[in-house]
Amino acid sequence: MHMNKTLENIGLALYWAEGSKSVKDGRVEFTNSDPRMIRLFMKFLREEGIEEKRLRAKIQSMRKNNAKKAIKYWSATSGIPVNQFTKTRVKSGNAKKDYMGCLVVRYSSRPMLRKILDKIAKLK
Repeated sequence: MHMNKTLENIGLALYWAEGSKSVKDGRVEFTNSDPRMIRLFMKFLREEGIEEKRLRAKIQSMRKNNAKKAIKYWSATSGIPVNQFTKTRVKSGNAKKDYMGCLVVRYSSRPMLRKILDKIAKLK
């Protein structure tokens, strides 16, 4: 599958800035609270040829009482089905009433992680 070079560069830059670089974990992990970044990163992952069923998502929030609303919001934003979300992590702190937290996207694939990190290394 050949990806649009602009999308590829954006996806790599997003991962370089906001993604986990730990190869020992064996997964692509990207965290952000900006829905536009999440949508772009998901488009990048899908263009890379991922298996949708291997995606997992988790919300990190400072608002305990809106977990269900946040899951629906991030599911619609990311295209990851609700049943692929894991338990929401609530951290202490204050947040605005409409804050939907950060979405952690996880894709378990050491080969995909290496592929992304190798492409990032070539950008340097």
